[in-house]
Amino acid sequence: MHAANQSTGPKTAEGKARAAANSRTHGLCAKDVIIAGPEEEIEFNELLTLHLAQIKPNGSVEQVIFDQMISDTWNLRRIRRLETALNQGLDPLAALEDEALQSKLDRIARHRTRIERSYFKSLKELSNLQSQRVLNRCNEECADLADISPLVNLTEFRRHPLKSENFKTNPISPFAAATSRSSQPG
Repeated sequence: MHAANQSTGPKTAEGKARAAANSRTHGLCAKDVIIAGPEEEIEFNELLTLHLAQIKPNGSVEQVIFDQMISDTWNLRRIRRLETALNQGLDPLAALEDEALQSKLDRIARHRTRIERSYFKSLKELSNLQSQRVLNRCNEECADLADISPLVNLTEFRRHPLKSENFKTNPISPFAAATSRSSQPG
């Protein structure tokens, strides 16, 4: 009987988890976020909570982009830790001459560049989506306000925001008084 026929692979959950990670070297290209233990899980959840509070993704498309940003942010932290671990206790000048270490650092630098590019692309796309959502809401609200407000011609203001003739000023306001005084011949 051949040995291959006798082996059926790991049987326990722990053994299966260990075998699943056999080909993983650093996890920077993994599909899912890699969290090494309970301490990292707490740190990841804090990172997620802070970003959710600040960015507030709305809808499934924004959520997908947000998830990519979180993954990238987490991996950039992991990269800093990998670099620190690789350089731990080494003389900086000697480290420059260590070809194996430099090869590892170069590979990590390529991953950092790829991940940063992904992060900033996601950030830009999410910013565009959120800006468009806010602009659409503002346009809807401004259209409602145009019927109500006698002070501002919002349609003209949106087309030419810097032209002062788009405003109908209140003659009692201090700004209107200062404007009318400065425009009178002296």
